[in-house]
Amino acid sequence: LFGSTCAFCQKKVPAIKKLMKHKNVQIIGIHSHKNIGDKALKAYAKKVGFTFDILSFKNDIKMLNFLRDIGVWLGGIPFTILVDEDGNVFEVDISNIDEELE
Repeated sequence: LFGSTCAFCQKKVPAIKKLMKHKNVQIIGIHSHKNIGDKALKAYAKKVGFTFDILSFKNDIKMLNFLRDIGVWLGGIPFTILVDEDGNVFEVDISNIDEELE
């Protein structure tokens, strides 16, 4: 979960790009800041080099509400949710992503 204008999220971009290189990892972006529109969101993703899927704003709202309702997310960004192959959900700080993937 990220915001295109969030300064803390911008600091995570290098770690996310590093994570994108791992074969056993699938990334889905969820923009959880203000609505910037899908066209602007695609332009942002291209600018920072994100090649993974990012939910449309309409679907972002549905997913954010779901994550809040089940108590996974309280509203802060950046926020990373990892789901393992068994469907177990947990959150980690991606600053040390290389250590997490070993």
